[in-house]
Amino acid sequence: MLWAFMSAYGIASIIAFGQTATILSFATTAAVVLAATRHLRATSLYEALLYGIGWAMVHILLDLIFITPAAGTAALFTQSLLISYGIVLATPFFYVFVSLVHTRNAKTISSTQSEIVVGDKA
Repeated sequence: MLWAFMSAYGIASIIAFGQTATILSFATTAAVVLAATRHLRATSLYEALLYGIGWAMVHILLDLIFITPAAGTAALFTQSLLISYGIVLATPFFYVFVSLVHTRNAKTISSTQSEIVVGDKA
């Protein structure tokens, strides 16, 4: 959203432009949403999905407030912004999913190692 705001008001052309700026914007968006999800300690997929939906709605609302006056409503439906909305929506879900899979695998490995140790002592 910040990059879209800067683009709408012509500030982004001073910093950088092109594919590199777009990819950097997507990576920054994902990193910020990932950090927020981690900070809130979301533990269920349902909770993560609610965070993603809520943040995407705030993202769209802020775009309506800041971008629409300068660039019109057509700017809200650009490919770049739609991908950004998708990143905001999906990142919390994927973070919690990967965390759950990692935790489950760690428990499986831990229980397997304890069985081996117990088996060796017997």
